[in-house]
Amino acid sequence: MAWHKCSCNLSWWCSTDESKRKTLERCKAKHVDEAKLVLPETPAKLSNALFLILSHADNHGVHNPLLQELKGMGANKVHVIYGYRYGTDEHMGKKLQPNEIVHYSVRHRWFTRLRKQFQDNLIDGVALETCFFLEPVKEEEEPGEQLQGARPAAPPAEVEEGQTLDYLDEREYEVAAEGIAVRTLPDERSPRTGEILRQGDRFVAVEAVDGIDDDRRLYLRLPEGRGWVFNDEKIYPGLPSVRLVSDINAYKKAHAPQRIQRPCVAVVGRPNVGKSSLVNRIADIPDQIGGITHDAINVTHAKCSANDSVSLLQQTSHRWKGFLFLDAYPSQYVARRLRDGQSVQIDGNLNESVWEEVPFSDALFKDIAQPLFPDYVLPGKFATHVKVRWDAEYLYVGAFVGEPWVENGFVRGSNPDLTSTNPIGNSNVPYYDNDFEVFIDVAGTNHWYKEFEMNFNNATYDVLWRVPDGGLGSVGVPCCAITDPSCQRFCQNSSWPPFGGSWSMYPNMRTATARAQGWATEGWTVEIAFPLHPRDGVGGLLSAGNGTSLPSRYDPNAGAKYWSADFSRAEHPFFTSNASLFGQLCPSIQKDQPTLLGADQWSCYWEWVWQPVGGHRYMHNPDTFGFLQFAGAEGEDLCGNVEWPARYVLAQVYQAEVAYAQSTGTYTCSIWKLLKGGFCTLDNGCYASSLFKVATVYARIFNLHIVVDNMATSCVRYASSSTPANYTGGPCFTASVDMKMPFWTQLHSRIRGSIREDRFLDVHVSGTRGRECLRI
Repeated sequence: MAWHKCSCNLSWWCSTDESKRKTLERCKAKHVDEAKLVLPETPAKLSNALFLILSHADNHGVHNPLLQELKGMGANKVHVIYGYRYGTDEHMGKKLQPNEIVHYSVRHRWFTRLRKQFQDNLIDGVALETCFFLEPVKEEEEPGEQLQGARPAAPPAEVEEGQTLDYLDEREYEVAAEGIAVRTLPDERSPRTGEILRQGDRFVAVEAVDGIDDDRRLYLRLPEGRGWVFNDEKIYPGLPSVRLVSDINAYKKAHAPQRIQRPCVAVVGRPNVGKSSLVNRIADIPDQIGGITHDAINVTHAKCSANDSVSLLQQTSHRWKGFLFLDAYPSQYVARRLRDGQSVQIDGNLNESVWEEVPFSDALFKDIAQPLFPDYVLPGKFATHVKVRWDAEYLYVGAFVGEPWVENGFVRGSNPDLTSTNPIGNSNVPYYDNDFEVFIDVAGTNHWYKEFEMNFNNATYDVLWRVPDGGLGSVGVPCCAITDPSCQRFCQNSSWPPFGGSWSMYPNMRTATARAQGWATEGWTVEIAFPLHPRDGVGGLLSAGNGTSLPSRYDPNAGAKYWSADFSRAEHPFFTSNASLFGQLCPSIQKDQPTLLGADQWSCYWEWVWQPVGGHRYMHNPDTFGFLQFAGAEGEDLCGNVEWPARYVLAQVYQAEVAYAQSTGTYTCSIWKLLKGGFCTLDNGCYASSLFKVATVYARIFNLHIVVDNMATSCVRYASSSTPANYTGGPCFTASVDMKMPFWTQLHSRIRGSIREDRFLDVHVSGTRGRECLRI
């Protein structure tokens, strides 16, 4: 079925199938040209389509002939939207219902609410195939004023499927006044955003809106949701606040961003009534590619070829929740509490009932470099499986470590008395042997996380990291040694002598290993009892700095639901006490096995992990860890952490900002500078496609905001070409999100989160009495 625009005394979309032939013939009888628009798919029934009639009439539309015509053709979702001006707020908070009359303008300051209601209707019981927007044409009305610098409208052109269309040129202006404030709305009385454009600054406007009533200003919308400025040339001829510089192409076709699935949207109607604004806002066409894809007389539309839009009927509820980034959701394990009277005997064996009644983790361990080498498959003989339980005092971890060569290794003992028979310097930590490791961030803040290592000898090493460490290309937060009394931003605390600290969970921590018995592959098994709380001067998982504890809200006994955690193991290609062999052997091994982390004595090993840490090849990235979900003794179903989307997005922004700071010595509040400048890459664990969606199609869900103070000297300073890294002396930034879930997700949580330049991540959930779950 094809659809055509028929311009009679009303503009509408009408079917060309036999049952609607008379309607089309009536249009043709008036000798009106048709502008054909081929859609990827069209609804089999009009009842599957949502019709919005954009009416500039003064009546209430009850007798609107188009409304009656559509109903007569079988449409059951028809709405009339009237062109009331600013200040009209009746029915603002009311949800659209079938055949309901709704009053407000496409240019109303509350237009975003209209758009949300439109989206809500898409999922409200009926998945709509495509969306049709109509407007009565008043032939006697004169066209409104065009955007300054706009080119004359092209004649109606036939748009064939697959045709490549030019992006709309944006308008470049230069500030002529001493300074001009950016405002939140196209109204000079609206609040200021805090941004000031200075004389000589150039900016791009992606939309122009005339002032209302006696306001003769032309309001210009800045890209990236920054706000509005005005051109007051009509008020002060010859002395405007801004001057038009040139028409520029916002984004070259060769660098056009990836296509994003979105509804096919078209608007028909007379010129200069806001059709392009409606398309841009409803279809979420990104500002940075210049807005609408096609604009001709009487028709404006987003790309509607099969390659550029999708059938809404083909979208499952999961795809509608793409903003949750469930495709990137990390590994998660449900940890059951011990029942009253149960205990764990720490002997290295996992054949006790407390272990047999809970499953192993179902996520297979992967190489830490897997994102960089997606085709790599970890051999089955190195399979690793983990179980977790807990009680009032301990977190228990049991693991099977597949290993064809179970060796005693070099390292023995525990903090602070670790020893090694290997003479290579500082090799007295378990990861210099093949080991098993646990990383836990109980607060989920990237601060005060714990690292634990043990080898088959039951040698143990543990560290309290105040901030994330750096290594193997992963940037750590600048800090200093705990032994420096002048520095309050120390890196870590550990009784391992080279660190010079005093913290360890030993001897309250209990550990044991055993050779695996009854397994299909060779290996060894691990049992660990981590103390939850510091006690008698000995550390625990809830330890903070200076002998203090983290707040009780992070204690599962007090209701904490999730901890960030990861499990890993180091595997070495060979063992030697001759340091020179690393430089001889490791490079050649790395050529054949590129996931080998490095070619020196510290990095010539593989790291296999429960949850990959993005493009990083270093475990010290807590915001990429998986989740432990705490459950009662009877267990519970997997409940995805509703904080995940906010955590995921903020982690990406942090990585991009740090990369930007390393290049420029400053931060930026522009997400587009981060994306276009190549500061968000797989190598630094940042996914540009995710940030792009957050800034475009998901912008109104995340409400991402970045505040920068490049004049500050009180924050940590990352190394750049002009300055070394330091724990202080640098600029500051805070990125924040404020997520309000669309009602069709059936999630009522409001999620607020922020991340700072020192990587402190803080996420809070409100709006519900109980904890909601993401369906993962």
